[in-house]
Parts: sequence; structure tokens; C-alpha cells
Amino acid sequence: MLRCLDRSKPKGKFQPKAVFITFFISALWHGTYPGYYIFFIACAANETINAMFPKLKIVQACRKFIPKPLEAVFLWFWCIVFNGWFGTGFVYLEFGYFHQMASNFSYYPLGLLIGLFIFVNVMPMEKRKKIAEKAE
Repeated sequence: MLRCLDRSKPKGKFQPKAVFITFFISALWHGTYPGYYIFFIACAANETINAMFPKLKIVQACRKFIPKPLEAVFLWFWCIVFNGWFGTGFVYLEFGYFHQMASNFSYYPLGLLIGLFIFVNVMPMEKRKKIAEKAE
């Protein structure tokens, strides 16, 4: 993964390209079944969403009104749905079996994942506040 990092970016800056390459290599390592690729590419997209979502202006504005416990319940629910649905790629390795299971749920988690991925890439981000000048 280190070879995929853009060294010109500041340290600690999220780099989606490196995340997607890492998860794709993990899928290659596991084997050739489509279930692995479905799971690992979805994990990369989810990781990107998790890194970018809190920085959105609309999310920052909503955090003033939403209590922390409610936010924690929502995030817990998303993790259960995400891991449960996409994790079936490890159980139903063949695409036909995964398609049978996924079509029963109308592919809603996949649509939600794609929608959130587009959402976080289109919506405006809150700019980082400049660090106060060092010891004046």
C-alpha cells in the first residue's frame, strides 16, 4: 500500500486510491470467487464513506441537533447491515447464489452504499480550520 500513497499530500490525509488498491489486493489474495470481490470493493467504498462523511458541511450542521446516543445507534445499525449483507459474499462465493440472496432484499444495501459514495463525493466538505499560529 505504501507505494500507492501520494507523498505530496500532507501526512494523515485520506487517500481513497490506496484504500481501493489495498482491498482489491486482499480480494486477489483470497481467490477468484466473485463474492470476495463484492465484499472487498464494498469495504473500500465503505471505508471511503467513513472517512469523508463526518467532514461534510451538512453532517456538521446536523450534529448540533442529533444526540450522541442516537448517532451511535445509527452507526451501529449501519455496521450490522453492511457487514451482514456484504459479508454474505464469503458464504455465497458464486455470483448466482449471492444474486439469489441479494435479490430477496432488492439490493437495497448496494444501492445505499453507491448512493452514499456519490453523496460524499458531491456534497461540499467543511474546510479544515487553520491551526492557530504557533507560540507567538
